[in-house]
Amino acid sequence: MLDWLPWVIVAGFATIFLAAGVHEWRRRRALDAPEDPRDAFTFDTEAPSYEEPPAETDDDGPAEDASAAQDAGTGEAPEDTKGERRP
Repeated sequence: MLDWLPWVIVAGFATIFLAAGVHEWRRRRALDAPEDPRDAFTFDTEAPSYEEPPAETDDDGPAEDASAAQDAGTGEAPEDTKGERRP
């Protein structure tokens, strides 16, 4: 009886989604989106809560605290237990 109802609901959501997409596309085309959206924000380096971000590196490197990594189960096993299976 109401076999058409799900299609009407889906069509309504699809129409809204497409309209929002077209609106966003027109806005970006008119305003030229920034290359890096984070450039739009300013940072107060004098604020007490400001911390300099860590330097980006290409390698992941070892964990800063190996014992904390072992406690979390993510670090290397200690030398005396390497190769042994734990129950």
